[in-house]
Amino acid sequence: MPVIPAFGPIRGAGFRSTLLLGLLLALLLCAGCAQPPPAPVAVAPGETPLAYAMAVQALSADLSAQVRSDAGRTEPGVAAVLNRLKGPPPARQVVVDPFIDAQNGYGTQMTQRLQDDLSRALLAATPDIRFASLTADNLAASSYVMTGTVSFEPVAQGSGERRYRALISVVDTRSARVVAHSSAWLAERNPDMTPLAAFQDSPVFLNDRYARGLVATARGPAGAAADAVYFNQLSTAALLADAQEAYARDAFREALGLYQRAESRADGRSMKTYSGLYVSHLKLNNLSEAERAFGQLVSVALGEGNLSIRFLFRVNSTEFIADPRLSEQYRLWVRQLAQQVVRNRVCLEVLGHSSRSGSEAYNDQLSLARAEALRRQMQADGPGALQLTRAIGRGTRDNLVGSGTDDARDAVDRRVEFRLIPCTVLRS
Repeated sequence: MPVIPAFGPIRGAGFRSTLLLGLLLALLLCAGCAQPPPAPVAVAPGETPLAYAMAVQALSADLSAQVRSDAGRTEPGVAAVLNRLKGPPPARQVVVDPFIDAQNGYGTQMTQRLQDDLSRALLAATPDIRFASLTADNLAASSYVMTGTVSFEPVAQGSGERRYRALISVVDTRSARVVAHSSAWLAERNPDMTPLAAFQDSPVFLNDRYARGLVATARGPAGAAADAVYFNQLSTAALLADAQEAYARDAFREALGLYQRAESRADGRSMKTYSGLYVSHLKLNNLSEAERAFGQLVSVALGEGNLSIRFLFRVNSTEFIADPRLSEQYRLWVRQLAQQVVRNRVCLEVLGHSSRSGSEAYNDQLSLARAEALRRQMQADGPGALQLTRAIGRGTRDNLVGSGTDDARDAVDRRVEFRLIPCTVLRS
């Protein structure tokens, strides 16, 4: 217990008022002399690929320095000193929006690992900040939201070399401003990009408007505004995160109810919502409802101009993979796609893709053959579909992964996409 001999025991309200007034006057006199918060420590991960553990530590040091600097700026001068006299400040909460794979919008084993390890490292580096999962209640009580992505991209513009890169941003929940951003190239060549349970059964790649906004925000520099669509849909994203967690626990009826709540919201009629409704209904053997949800999914995706269905092709083949469970779903997917195209008289380019193995000429031919094979299947389910579509082979030009491993890691490269075009183009 510290001893203050100059005053002895303090008694009387008058004395306390005089002492408090003196303290306030002293604080006001020195407020102008207060030093600005220290600049963030230069711990930028930089452009050199780092081992995973080192990358996590570098990202943590960089982000925590920026967040501490932002916290210092929010309470300058007298207010900051007075709050320190009251005792330790209340812990600031950071809600963590699940990290995703930039190539397909999925949560993966790698994005989950990075999210968990980085949260733990940041908690150790900034003990006055606590971290919470994305739920509606946690979002309402949080000062910040942290989001991130793992992207597979060229190491330099025009470079043929690609590596995995972690990109993280922390956003102020009041101003929608990025207050901290960091990125790191990973030395690890083959991280586990297996989709998490809630995404493994998804019939489409989920590069919807929300996912693209998340990736844009994760890339955004400190001081930039978060993507507006992404930020404004965080509350619904929290509901979808709860649904995904329930699905991962095999609580399919609970997941279905949460996805239905999301669908009832104006901003909840998204690809992720209808994908979740589709897989939940399938698990509960509600086949007609599953098909309805898939039809809604196709409609939303075509409206966004970004439909990439997970038709998995055998390597070096125009045949779908031999999986009876998927074969039944593929028939449903083709039927709904063809019927919507014919019913709504919309015109599509069917873009075939191939993975990066074999010669360029062979891959061009294979990707075109895949697109043509799918057009013929659409014609069988929706007479007139051939007149409303045209096939284009893109070979490896639009590879999203480009590893050429011909396995689950680059399955997204062996895909077929659909792009809306004016019907006049087909008649020209």
